[in-house]
Amino acid sequence: MQSLATKELSFPEEALAKIQVFETDLAKPQLGLSPETYKNLLESTTHILHNAWAMSIKRPVQGFESQFRIMRNLIEFARDLSSLGGPPVSFQFISSIATVGHYPIWKQDPHVPEERLPLDTVLPIGYGDAKYICELMLDHTLHGDSRRFHTSTTMNQLPDLHGPLSWTPVDDVAGALVDLLFADDPYPIYHIDNPIRQPWQEMLSILADALGIPSGNRLPLDEWVALVRDFPANALDKDQNPATMLADFLEHDFQRMSAGGLLLDTTKSREHSQTLRAVGPVSPELARKFIQYWKSIGFIA
Repeated sequence: MQSLATKELSFPEEALAKIQVFETDLAKPQLGLSPETYKNLLESTTHILHNAWAMSIKRPVQGFESQFRIMRNLIEFARDLSSLGGPPVSFQFISSIATVGHYPIWKQDPHVPEERLPLDTVLPIGYGDAKYICELMLDHTLHGDSRRFHTSTTMNQLPDLHGPLSWTPVDDVAGALVDLLFADDPYPIYHIDNPIRQPWQEMLSILADALGIPSGNRLPLDEWVALVRDFPANALDKDQNPATMLADFLEHDFQRMSAGGLLLDTTKSREHSQTLRAVGPVSPELARKFIQYWKSIGFIA
């Protein structure tokens, strides 16, 4: 609720009345709930949506052990639901583009299909490995950065990016998730991504204007990353230049994954999601709202 309040979002009272919050540790047996509460959930649950995940690019795969226990417990919960003999249980796990980050390198093709893919496609970082492991856990059961813009304002420079970008507003993502969760005959794997591509160069002009960065203050990506690496040592700490924590990713993977080198196929998603079929490009007005919100919460000056 606090997160909704900070985003100035509200729900009708009748909608809020449907929400029941449990303060628990999902990594514990039976989701950390009392036997009575666990039994009550078994009697009332129809859909499981697993979207809670610690975002950390630096953490090794061993650091996600609690997430593996949570996934195991949710799978056990789904099995317990199925054993009651009711309608089929819908289980939706939100994975990550990091699980296909190396697909263009492995396949020499930027277009990523909506299907099961091997370990060769996973970006070799703990976060991507952990997401892939949880995908396998679920699959085997069924079948037997805003930080970049903060740093840009700190340095008064933007990276000179080329190729297409694909941004999807979070409300459209949420709508698509609901569409897919209630699909009558769902596919096992979907990609949620904006099928409408936009030129980075056009968006950079909009962002530069909104951030108050002169239009000519752009550097080639490799020079911009080098400046990111050096900048804290010259003047500021990492809180003011948070992209330093992502410097390796920005240097080795960002261009491929965010500027046309990796394109998620959304054919199946669009077939089952009216929201995704209707989504359009990110407008200049919406992009400026991103910046205005980050300024309002003090993320950027």
